[in-house]
Amino acid sequence: MIFRNNKSLIKKIRLTLHGLLLIIFSITSLFFFNPKEVQAAPPTITFMDSGGDATGGFDFYDVTTGAVAVDNTIYHTGTRSLKGSTGNPAVNGLMSRSGILSDTGRRISAWVYFDTAPVAQSNWFQIFSTSANMAQLQITTGRKLSMLGPTGNTVLATNTWYRISIAYVITSLTEYEFRIYLNGALELVVKNAGALGGTGSDRLRFLTASAWGTDINVWYDDIYVDSGTDLSDPGDVRVTAKKPAANNTNNFDTAIGANPSNRWTNVNEVATSTTNGWQHSASSDVQENYTLEARHIGDVDLTKNTIIGRTAWIYAKGTAGGAGTPKIMDNGTETAITLTSIPALFTLTSTDSSYPSNAAGIGIRSTADADDTFLYEAGTLIAYYANKVNIKVRGKTKIRGKVVFR
Repeated sequence: MIFRNNKSLIKKIRLTLHGLLLIIFSITSLFFFNPKEVQAAPPTITFMDSGGDATGGFDFYDVTTGAVAVDNTIYHTGTRSLKGSTGNPAVNGLMSRSGILSDTGRRISAWVYFDTAPVAQSNWFQIFSTSANMAQLQITTGRKLSMLGPTGNTVLATNTWYRISIAYVITSLTEYEFRIYLNGALELVVKNAGALGGTGSDRLRFLTASAWGTDINVWYDDIYVDSGTDLSDPGDVRVTAKKPAANNTNNFDTAIGANPSNRWTNVNEVATSTTNGWQHSASSDVQENYTLEARHIGDVDLTKNTIIGRTAWIYAKGTAGGAGTPKIMDNGTETAITLTSIPALFTLTSTDSSYPSNAAGIGIRSTADADDTFLYEAGTLIAYYANKVNIKVRGKTKIRGKVVFR
């Protein structure tokens, strides 16, 4: 009765409890949230790869040499990873992608895993211009990261996944800064440590070097590059592949191989193949496109993840190539491409936090020319941050971040 009739006392108790809850939440936040790990919107994405999940091969790379393969036994996310091996006798295993780096600033992130310590200090991540090896991250015989002389302190364990990221800005041959992060923590700073091998960074190379030793295996997964210039770690970015999952606008006139009513099954195969697909033989201007898998369907359920961008891709060709006005379809928007006479990968990368929702998720528009159009495979890569938690305070304030146990 005392509490029921004393509104002033009840109000004071409520205010006191509210204050205590805010204090408890503030103290808890200090222990469980690291503000450095709260993700912000990324700069422009220049490259992503899901480790072979999309095409089952190295279609997203310009050059591969030596013993490289797509492996479905050891992977970080999805169902595959890229594997470089030295073999016996040892040779380099290399994969390289051009046109994705720049001296103005880049942030590179990749998950890596190796099975044996190197017998000699070995080149690993390489930053190249169009003609020169500018700088490279190495691994020492003590399993530490090293670059241009300076060496980190952490000893990397074998048979363990690590996320290595490199953030850099290059002003000249002798003015530059590289920051190397290991699982999000700053491991190494390299600033003006002698002359670089050149300027004009352009391509990223992952090298499983012969110097590492015989029968060495290194796996790569969840590879991501953006145009960040602040030398920060890009965060725990992962990449997954989403496939066509439903018909939408489907007007190509000729089946290649199989002729299913569920037309998307001709173009969602892994690995890429020219056995099945769709061809448009007439010169009319038509589309062949599909709805993508839903956000929660496929290799990774993205329902609770923050999306940061995507790469729409098609594996296609024209009979002669170079003719007409073909276009790639990405989430309802078309962009002109120039087809080649040999089947090739055509991509369109967007920095976009939304999941593709248009029914015309991925596909192609015909050449509208006598040159036939061929579509063999299609899909979309999605770059996303690893799981976050949301905490609501009084139903209004939302704080996003990783839970960090220390």
